[in-house]
Amino acid sequence: MADEMLSKSTFARFVAFNHGLQSDSPKHKFTRNLEKTIHGKDFKHQDEKVNFWKMVSFHEFVQRPMRDRKERPSKEDYKIAARILLELINELKITKCIFSGTDWNKFLHIEQAIKSKSIIHFSEKLNGTHPKIIQIKNDINTKIYFIKHPSSFFSWQKWKIFISEN
Repeated sequence: MADEMLSKSTFARFVAFNHGLQSDSPKHKFTRNLEKTIHGKDFKHQDEKVNFWKMVSFHEFVQRPMRDRKERPSKEDYKIAARILLELINELKITKCIFSGTDWNKFLHIEQAIKSKSIIHFSEKLNGTHPKIIQIKNDINTKIYFIKHPSSFFSWQKWKIFISEN
């Protein structure tokens, strides 16, 4: 069943909808922590949650499914992904982009793909990782935040403050 689901082009959309809107399960730590990092608290009503997810775009950076859990994306996967991300940022006029994870390969390839930018590396760890920001000097002044993956050992309060202050 997993192979069948992964082969569909709508897989990421299904997961985001299922975990984000359909379920309130605390088991879905990734989604619940991401919601609180951006929204600042749990939702009290379903309409709040629906409005939140209508304002958020969910995007899988590397578009190609991996063959198994051990396979990692190639350099070419990251180059393609960075190009697609920039197209999305320009098309959707994205002002804030939050990457769940501080993977150096993602950061490096986005950095290389963007021409006019400023990069902020934080030497001090936050919640066990070094956050990074790429600021794109475009019409909308987009900031790309690289935060700790919100699925485990994640302090949404600390990351909410970090994003709002930077």
